[in-house]
Amino acid sequence: MTVRTAFLTYFALIALLALTVGPSFLPLGLANPVINFGIALAKSALVAVVFMHLGRSGSLLRLLLLVTAGGVLVLFAMTLLDALTR
Repeated sequence: MTVRTAFLTYFALIALLALTVGPSFLPLGLANPVINFGIALAKSALVAVVFMHLGRSGSLLRLLLLVTAGGVLVLFAMTLLDALTR
């Protein structure tokens, strides 16, 4: 990883942090958690690809990443369904 890649990733994470803080000041209702989960997913994908070098990994490790991400998405969906049904 080059210094340029590290700085670009850092600035992208800072921009995503600003996007996370922004919706908290807007009355979005139930869309707010959905937006924040999407931003969190983008931040975690950025960290996984750049800092964990998953972009250059083998196919088995990528499959494991997809299965794990699918499990996390199921947990997010269950959390949102819980919030919607209360």
